[in-house]
This record gives sequence, C-alpha cells and structure tokens, in this order.
Amino acid sequence: MRILLDTNIYLDLLQHRIPFQTETLELLKLDNDYGITATTITDLVYLTRKTPNIFELLQIFLDPFTIFTVNAEVIQRAFNSKITDFEDAVQEQSALLNGAVAIITRNKKDFVNSILPVYTPTEWLNKG
Repeated sequence: MRILLDTNIYLDLLQHRIPFQTETLELLKLDNDYGITATTITDLVYLTRKTPNIFELLQIFLDPFTIFTVNAEVIQRAFNSKITDFEDAVQEQSALLNGAVAIITRNKKDFVNSILPVYTPTEWLNKG
C-alpha cells in the first residue's frame, strides 16, 4: 500500500526523537510503499539545516521513500481542500494525486477534514 508519512514522522527519525523514533522504525518494517512530498524535503532541510552534512544524510535517508509530486494541480486542489492549514492541504492533495491510501502523522488534528483516512503510527501498527 502507498502511504504518505507526514513531516513530523521523518523528523522523528532524523532528530532521534525518543520514543517516537522507535515507533516509526517499527512502522517502516511493514511492507508498504511510504511516500514523502517534495515540499517535505525542503521543510526537512530548513528544520535540520544546522545538522552537519545534512544534504548527504538526506540523500541516503530518502533513498527508500517515494517522492510524491507537488505541482500546479496539487496546489490548486489544496486551495479548495477542507483542511484549513495550507501546508497540510498540500500534503493531502499530493498524497491523493500520487495514489496514497492513507496518511500517517502524529498530529491527526491537522488532518481532521482529510479525504484520506489518517492514522497515528500507533494506530497503524495496531491496525495490523
């Protein structure tokens, strides 16, 4: 299954946020096609910019993930999304355009009006 992982999930990994990192590593053991939006990559670079060798680290780190397109269609659809935070609306619309069946985030409240089902990592792991 193709699933979008929200920015906070990647930050858990990159910044070694315990206990969230452990849970995310368990999540990645499941046989899914995990995606990241192109805009999340720019956000990660900005948020981790003081990390030594961040570009090299991200190139290695991102290798197993599918990069979801963010284009004019995604942006236009995000303007009309029922999600009030534009950045999260872009995440949702990119996931839809790229064939994702769900979004995994630690901030479900940000995706209350999402068209796609939204899960926390714990909920997804317990889903089986």
